[in-house]
Amino acid sequence: MTSRHFALFALALAPLLASCSIVSGDAATVNGESISQADFETMLGEYAAGVNGALDSNGTVLGSVARGLLTDWIGTQVLDSALSADGVEIDDESLTVARQQLELQAGFADVGEATQDFYVFATAVRNVFLATHTIDEDEARSIYEQGAGSSGFYCLRGILTDDRADIDEVVARLAFGAEFAEVAVDYSADPSSAPSGGILSNAQTGDECLGALDFESGSDPTLVGALIELGVGEISEPIELSSGKWVVITIRPFDEVADEISSKLSLAPAEEARDRAFESVSVSVSSRYGRWDPVTGSVVDLVAG
Repeated sequence: MTSRHFALFALALAPLLASCSIVSGDAATVNGESISQADFETMLGEYAAGVNGALDSNGTVLGSVARGLLTDWIGTQVLDSALSADGVEIDDESLTVARQQLELQAGFADVGEATQDFYVFATAVRNVFLATHTIDEDEARSIYEQGAGSSGFYCLRGILTDDRADIDEVVARLAFGAEFAEVAVDYSADPSSAPSGGILSNAQTGDECLGALDFESGSDPTLVGALIELGVGEISEPIELSSGKWVVITIRPFDEVADEISSKLSLAPAEEARDRAFESVSVSVSSRYGRWDPVTGSVVDLVAG
């Protein structure tokens, strides 16, 4: 089954509808719970009035915006129903936290009250759903310390040098008890990781725990082979890379990466729970806005394949 992503319910939907039209009937229904077209177009109008790019050159709300907003409404109903079935309700504290999150986002203050209230509720539902299906820190530690084969992630520090003489100095300093991060700052020839004490991170996202499959496919095979034998907190022997450079590497202890690795490890059970919630859901969408695609879990254009 196709896994659906947990995109934050935020005002970043990309929208054929006349903004002042009068409609009747339901825009969408999820397991008997519906939103009327009138209420939906109220939200849609508020969104379009407060967010740049929501209207075309004729002043009409873009169809992609309508489909995106309706997808968010449907998804919120599905997750909220799943939470209720487990005896979990959205309380005032969860709503307060969600509003505080959204108030930090550009555009939120510019949309109308009905739209704000919806996104606050939607964000609270998402937060609670993720928290309900998270794993605790002890479980995350156990998985992480079994290695990347279990966790699916590498959280690393490395010290890269241009020649063997420099790596020998690095090894000597580490042998005498110098902190790995300190030595990395002093010796590493990698400008992207040296300032952070050798932390290897994703340049686009800033993530410090790297997906094992991507890392292994994009790294020197000798380095990957050395990591297989390396335990958490251990420092590798000097590794000569195919480029002629040398590196020593260490897998960071769990306590250094607890928040990030716990969050990453929790995404899989949450996504599995979300997919289960969508498996038996009954969704109908007014043809005015598009059609429901159960594979992607979204409202798509009527002509979409």
